[in-house]
Formats: sequence, structure tokens, C-alpha cells
Amino acid sequence: AVPVGRALGERADAVSAVYSWDTARQRWLSWFPGGDDLGINTLTAFQPGGIYVVSAREALDWRVPDDAAILGDGEAGLPAC
Repeated sequence: AVPVGRALGERADAVSAVYSWDTARQRWLSWFPGGDDLGINTLTAFQPGGIYVVSAREALDWRVPDDAAILGDGEAGLPAC
């Protein structure tokens, strides 16, 4: 798992929101730029194999940065997003 902001890296400025469905709790999780500071982000990390909806202000192409912090004992190197 990689924190959303770290995974987006320099491209985070082009993203307006990221969403993921939490099946267990039957609710949407969300991440917004600057939302960590406001305490409103409920989506904290990209999980391997997760499905995400990314709303971007422009065409977006990125890879998870090599130096992105990995949470827990996850494996380094997520696939290209």
C-alpha cells in the first residue's frame, strides 16, 4: 500500500479527487489535494489490486515514484497507474 499523495507524486496537482468503494462498509472513500491538512480524506492509500476513480483536470499519466513510502509490509513496486 502506498499513501495516495506520495503515489501521485508531482502529478498530484493535476488531480481533483480520487475515489474508491469500501465494500465492507458500503461507502465511498475519497482523497482530495490538501485534504490531509483538513482531516477530510478517508482514502489514505492505494492498495495493490484496488480499483480507483481518479478525477483529473488534465490528461494524466504517471508511475508511482520509486521513493514512495510503502505502508506495512507491502511489496515495493506497484504497477503503472
